[in-house]
Amino acid sequence: MEAFKYCTKEVMHKLLSRDELRVGTVYGWRKGGGVGEMVQDVNDGSMDLSGNLVFYDHASLNYMIVDSDPVAVDSDGLRHFRNRRVRCEDHYAFCVATRYSAEDHRKWKEVEGYDACYRIKSARLFFRAISGALRDARFLLSAACLYFDPAADNNVFTGRFHPGLLKRSDKFGEQYELRALWEPVDRTSPIEYRDIRVPGIKRYCEPHAVLPNCGAQ
Repeated sequence: MEAFKYCTKEVMHKLLSRDELRVGTVYGWRKGGGVGEMVQDVNDGSMDLSGNLVFYDHASLNYMIVDSDPVAVDSDGLRHFRNRRVRCEDHYAFCVATRYSAEDHRKWKEVEGYDACYRIKSARLFFRAISGALRDARFLLSAACLYFDPAADNNVFTGRFHPGLLKRSDKFGEQYELRALWEPVDRTSPIEYRDIRVPGIKRYCEPHAVLPNCGAQ
């Protein structure tokens, strides 16, 4: 599968000339700030529960954390809880778009300054190469983000499921985002974005678009 990465020209140049890129995290991406990464929602990787969450892929149950609040104690002394939020521990993440849109690119440039985009010829091989450079993390999956409606009574997911893929549809559904996740080997320590060199990764990429500067003829 091909994929596309909206970014700045500086970020694209680092990748194509020096095999350098930045791997973010599901929750800590804002710490980088202005580095040409795909925009994420502050609530990425979590879902406030206003209704039912239904999924059939149980492979990621060990990564799911459910925040609950006590609501009552019955006559037998049993405590009852209301599930408030589903989330996961922080993971390393790399986000791309599954298709290129010139209109979306112009929006990204206006909002985030993303004046370039590179094409990834094979997302599978691209993520495999990153996995080889992330020595202290284990590749979990790459899958389409799971867009949910926070006001819906039921959010149903029939394919791959992991809390780290969750994303609000009312804000970011137009991204058509594919996300790769890596689990830190040490799950007890905080993680932050990583600037890494991945030898040879540029072989899987090529420039796709560069937008002109404002006022350019």
